[in-house]
Amino acid sequence: MDANQLGQRGKMWILVGVLLGMFVAALDTFIVSPALPQIIADLKGMQYYAWPFTAYILCMAATTPVFGRLADMLGFKPIYAAGMLLFLAGSALCGAAQNMMQLIIFRGVQGLGAGMLTANSLAIIGATFAPAERAKYIGLGSSVAALASIVGPLIGGAITDHLTWRWVFYVNIPVGLVTLLVILLTLPRVKERVAHKIDFVGIAVFVAAIVPLLLALTWGGGEYEWGSPQIIGLLAGSALMLVVFVFVELKVAEPIVPMAFFRNSIFVICSVSMMLATGISIGTVVFLPLFIQGVLGATATNSGTIIFPLMLGFLVTAAVAGGIMSKTQKYKVFALLGFLVMGVGTFLLSQVDTTTSQRAMRWYMAVVGAGMGLALPVYSLAAQNAVPQSQVGSVTSLVQFFRLLGSTLFSAVLGTAMSTSLQHRLAGLSFPGLPAEVTAFLQNPQAISSPDAIGQVRAVLPGSLLPAFEQALGQVRGFLAESITSVWTIGLFIAVAGLIAALLLKEIPLRKEILKEEPAAAQETAGAAA
Repeated sequence: MDANQLGQRGKMWILVGVLLGMFVAALDTFIVSPALPQIIADLKGMQYYAWPFTAYILCMAATTPVFGRLADMLGFKPIYAAGMLLFLAGSALCGAAQNMMQLIIFRGVQGLGAGMLTANSLAIIGATFAPAERAKYIGLGSSVAALASIVGPLIGGAITDHLTWRWVFYVNIPVGLVTLLVILLTLPRVKERVAHKIDFVGIAVFVAAIVPLLLALTWGGGEYEWGSPQIIGLLAGSALMLVVFVFVELKVAEPIVPMAFFRNSIFVICSVSMMLATGISIGTVVFLPLFIQGVLGATATNSGTIIFPLMLGFLVTAAVAGGIMSKTQKYKVFALLGFLVMGVGTFLLSQVDTTTSQRAMRWYMAVVGAGMGLALPVYSLAAQNAVPQSQVGSVTSLVQFFRLLGSTLFSAVLGTAMSTSLQHRLAGLSFPGLPAEVTAFLQNPQAISSPDAIGQVRAVLPGSLLPAFEQALGQVRGFLAESITSVWTIGLFIAVAGLIAALLLKEIPLRKEILKEEPAAAQETAGAAA
């Protein structure tokens, strides 16, 4: 695709199509959650409660690097169009699912399509706009993903309440069709056809290595103990296949994951930093609702309003940082500022307790979100700027893969840290005078996070036991607060690690034009290999 021959209007239409695609793919990560209880009620299968989400993320993460490389080889347009068609087919099938197993399989189909969209969205921006100009549009793309995380649960809840859960999936179809039409009409085809030898063996081995790893991280500490044969077997199998994968990729002429990227210091720092920033994001967003509802005793609606400042901070700073990077052609300062601000935010969160107000929590969340908005757009941009234009799709999809891997990894690590801390504090705890069923209730974090459940306990307890119950509830909430803030303390150390990584990030000034191949000096600076 020769972007230099595209007019500005054509570029803007391509941007509109890409942003719509990014929005619909990101939206589907969040819109389904509010509908899951009704889905389970209709299709049965409580034991598979988490699998519709897991199947989607698993298929998307495992295939994103594959489709990024294929787009470099075959062109962005056919891969993107195929991804959207697959995503829409999966959406229609999910809406028509008659049992949980069908829904899980069809969510996997959706995830494959989302992987193709994720692999290509930021890469198309990279191929359409010169590095200096693309900075503001990558920031805009990151903001679109953040916006989807805000409106997704709201849209999902509204659709579930007023229509049926099936429309949570059907709503993708009109938006996706508009996106597909825009891309088909505006994105040019590759004019020069080059014969490529697709690395099918590498694709198969990569998937065989990544799927067990993601399953182990998803199941560890929940479905199975970390030391169980199942988890150890999955991790060992993944490690073995990764060794095989590296061996295969070093031998083939056109590897699906070019090993030369891992000799490129900018790519390595960007990938690690993306994982670390995602870890802070996960540690904040996942555990905030538990703190708001379980510690402060607020409603789920209140927890949603407290997450909103985080996303608002992200939206504002991502847009501002992108604009400044476009003008100055500099990006390293935003990586540094991003982790510095995230570190301040996670430090503030690590100091909260049962007396912290919801207003203070909103400010702390806004600080974390502002740091995320400063840092996250940097890494796709810097990685793209460090490789030849012919490898933009591959490098962008790999950075996005590490973002997804970081999400899965830190969800597992931080979740285990929180639950272990809480179990240690609750071990041997007794509440003299309270019935055994009330003691069991107080030792269940999910139960004490429900105002309705607490109200039901208060309603059935004799008045003479209410003071003891309130005292015990306050004690347990204090333990829960300490366990959650220990996670946010870990987030502070993650931010420090990210700050160190940002200091090591080399900076190549962003060019104001697109070249078919990078100048030799830029390749040497980045350590990239064509």
